[in-house]
Amino acid sequence: MDGELVKEEKVGGRITKRVIGIKLRKGTFHDVLELRPGRHEIQVQVSWDDGERTERISGTFSEGATRRLDVNLGRLLKELTLEWK
Repeated sequence: MDGELVKEEKVGGRITKRVIGIKLRKGTFHDVLELRPGRHEIQVQVSWDDGERTERISGTFSEGATRRLDVNLGRLLKELTLEWK
């Protein structure tokens, strides 16, 4: 967040399907972080066996407001998407 490492977590993905030798995995991670009010830039990096994706998203946070960041890594093309909910 804002150029500083705030959280590093290893998420294990369980294999949900095998298609033509490709293992499709699914894993989840939930955490709560408290941020100072104001604008912040969040960077998410996802790494796996032979790849890595990084994306950034920014948001403005109000005092006492709650926001959820959904992070999704596509199954086949491995596109990383970030979305505020």
